[in-house]
Amino acid sequence: IVKKLPEWLTTNTSEDTSFERDDFRKLGLEFFDQVSEIFPETIKSTTVADALECALYTWATDKESEPKWKEIYRERLHKIVGALTGKHKPGLLIEEIVRGKYQSAMEMMKETDDVLLASFEGNEGFFQN
Repeated sequence: IVKKLPEWLTTNTSEDTSFERDDFRKLGLEFFDQVSEIFPETIKSTTVADALECALYTWATDKESEPKWKEIYRERLHKIVGALTGKHKPGLLIEEIVRGKYQSAMEMMKETDDVLLASFEGNEGFFQN
């Protein structure tokens, strides 16, 4: 258990407000707002949602330019949301986040598809160190 949570879970460090002018990104933020509600109360849900959306946008736009980034963004959004919500109960990735495995939302965004799928499926053996 981590004594101090990573800053991206408790303090809004993002100054990016460009999503406010982009309906596509606003929809992504709505997804993250919904999923952030399943985090423990010690985690500031709006902060997590903002950090995840900003990291996703940065991750997607680093890979491709317009309009291709939107496809990448959408695909990754669904994978991340699935990994966090889980198939039948909250995904194991939430426990890893709360333990402090990811010091930034971008670290989590770069996680492999195998890890995201294991979180969705609830494959605990995949996460044991």
